Amino acid sequence: MGTISTLFLFSVLVLGMAAYPGSNFISIDEPISNSPFLIAFADSHDEDGEEEHEEEAEDEIEEEIEIEVEIEDGFAKIKVEINDEESKFEIEWIDEQTTIDEIVYLTGLSEDQVSSVITFEIESEDDEENETKQSKKDEKLAKAQEKRDEKQAKSQEKKDEKLAKAQEKRDEKQARNEEKFSERDAKLTEKAQFSQERANKIIEQLEQKIQKMEERLQKLLEKYESGEYYGNLENKDTVTNSFTLSFDGVASEINDSSNIQTLSGQLFLENQVTGDKTKKFRVTGGEISIGEEEIYDIVFGKARLSSSGHGGEKDSMIVIAQASNTGDIRTLKLSINLSEEFNSDTESA
Repeated sequence: MGTISTLFLFSVLVLGMAAYPGSNFISIDEPISNSPFLIAFADSHDEDGEEEHEEEAEDEIEEEIEIEVEIEDGFAKIKVEINDEESKFEIEWIDEQTTIDEIVYLTGLSEDQVSSVITFEIESEDDEENETKQSKKDEKLAKAQEKRDEKQAKSQEKKDEKLAKAQEKRDEKQARNEEKFSERDAKLTEKAQFSQERANKIIEQLEQKIQKMEERLQKLLEKYESGEYYGNLENKDTVTNSFTLSFDGVASEINDSSNIQTLSGQLFLENQVTGDKTKKFRVTGGEISIGEEEIYDIVFGKARLSSSGHGGEKDSMIVIAQASNTGDIRTLKLSINLSEEFNSDTESA
């Protein structure tokens, strides 16, 4: 009998475990540093035999084995890697032991080699349930977001509709105002033309009756035609603009102050001299109504506007004009306090 040597092998990686002739192996399952601890007792008859066993053990130490099994949908997907050589298999899943037996058959490895390195990854039903729950949750969130988007779109649509209606009303109102302004301007123009025509007719009548008129009226007409009627005007305006002066109030009879009648009228003016404090105008026509029956046509005249105070709040106008009532021509003098500054084409007093 030769001397018995004890060989202790520490497998940090995976060891290929092959039976040696005349050797007995005892596997201690308790791991040391996550690797099985193997103790081999070998009978050695001579030094050469012991060296041979040591060389074979070194070959086994160099062999690296990794086995991964993934179970999914009733099938086991197997990946075996031996010394960087990889093989893949797929078998029907029954249980772990059956799978180990199949791997032993397919690879030629021992059961101990397979069992010591194999790892199983089983898809849990909880994972499927969680995936299902997450899928349902995502679906609910998507539907909720869709409803919010739809609600927001409807809200925006209603808002746009309200804005469109409001804009439409503003446009209609603006159109009505423009129409009213246009009608008012047309009426004012028509009145001005009508008054001018009447004034021209009266002037023609006056010219026809010059010989029959009083000396005062004849001189007055001569001054009007020559321009002397308006006086000596300095710094006369180079641009002539037309104005309409509207006024109203009450009138009392000179001989009977208790006889009070309403008074309203319009004067048509043209600028002659425009100064900072004083403005002079030519009265080209107009009309004054006293009560409901008495109407005076303004034939011609002149007016002076005086400004005092800030912004024209104290503007006043003195008007001297020739007025005709049923052929009777009289001199008319008016003192008018204006309600606003006289600075546009059409003014109301």
